[in-house]
Amino acid sequence: MTRAGESILVKLATKFCSIIIFIVLMLLPWSLPSHAQGGGQLKFENLTRKDGVSGSEVRNVIQDEQGRIWFGTRFNGVNVYDGYGIEVYTHDPNDPRSLAGDPAFSVYKDRRGTIWVATLGAGLSKFNPETESFTTYRHDPDDPASIWDDSVQLVFEDRDKFYPQLFLNIALT
Repeated sequence: MTRAGESILVKLATKFCSIIIFIVLMLLPWSLPSHAQGGGQLKFENLTRKDGVSGSEVRNVIQDEQGRIWFGTRFNGVNVYDGYGIEVYTHDPNDPRSLAGDPAFSVYKDRRGTIWVATLGAGLSKFNPETESFTTYRHDPDDPASIWDDSVQLVFEDRDKFYPQLFLNIALT
């Protein structure tokens, strides 16, 4: 077989494989189970202020170890939905064990199942499920081990370490 013939064969085989991959990807959603782990049909509910949701602008959503859904809101703290009702956690200036601040920019569950709430300008809050309260971590200029800034907007971890990420708005002139 000539080089030109081999080249045409390679192109046809590549095109054929591409078509097969496209078909498989298109059919994949219909081949997946259409039910949740419990074997029942998926059920979606719209939650509104009438249901107890504290804010209309949700920043992110996670699910904890007990199956509860946590909604971080832009201005109204954290909403926790257990399937029956909504518990709202907000900042109370008279309670040091309340959420650090109401702009809950990010809610994160670490590999141990601990819930962390990143607030904009108020530090980082760690949820204690036994007491239904929060421990707040804030920047302390005299403590180099404290978080770098109180404007925490994202939390993540890798294999070795937990990272509260700080995104600073910097104007370049």
